[in-house]
Amino acid sequence: MALSLPLRKEPAARLRADRDKLTTRRPDLVSQLDAEKATASSLTDDLHTALISGNVSRSEIAAKEARLADAERRVSGLTSALAALDIKIVEAQSALDELLASEAAEQAVADLSRGRQEYAAKLNAFLDAAAEFLPAVAKLGEHAFVARELAGLARSIGVEVPIAARRLEGELDYIADMIKRERPAQFVKVDRAA
Repeated sequence: MALSLPLRKEPAARLRADRDKLTTRRPDLVSQLDAEKATASSLTDDLHTALISGNVSRSEIAAKEARLADAERRVSGLTSALAALDIKIVEAQSALDELLASEAAEQAVADLSRGRQEYAAKLNAFLDAAAEFLPAVAKLGEHAFVARELAGLARSIGVEVPIAARRLEGELDYIADMIKRERPAQFVKVDRAA
């Protein structure tokens, strides 16, 4: 008999589920709070009417005050519970946003890394071709001015391109580090849908 393990949710899916569960709970608390406020208002009106009429005994007044106090305590409790729930919803959304930004940054850095690998392969091929091109064009340079210009260009490519490539590597390292730390919008696109 094979053991069946529950599938682990992706972190973003788990955070969305947590946020949605909290968000789903909110309307019920708001409804309870509204009902308790209506009850407290009704009990307040009832107590005022009893006090104004003067035809109600002290024990009935005390009972009405006790019911009103209970309703006001429930309103207070529900209000604080709703505030705590709102804080948890904001925290859950913030955690989800942070995770999505982090995942987007990781993806941007991975894309940059793939681009760097492709660039390095093409650069090496380009420099190899320039190195092979130089002797061939140098032979022609003995007879043609343009060939001498091309030979000079091939020599400068062999010198200038590696210098520029090292500068580019430094810039790419900086960009990857910046993406990881700061997640700038120009590099990291976060899909906050759902």
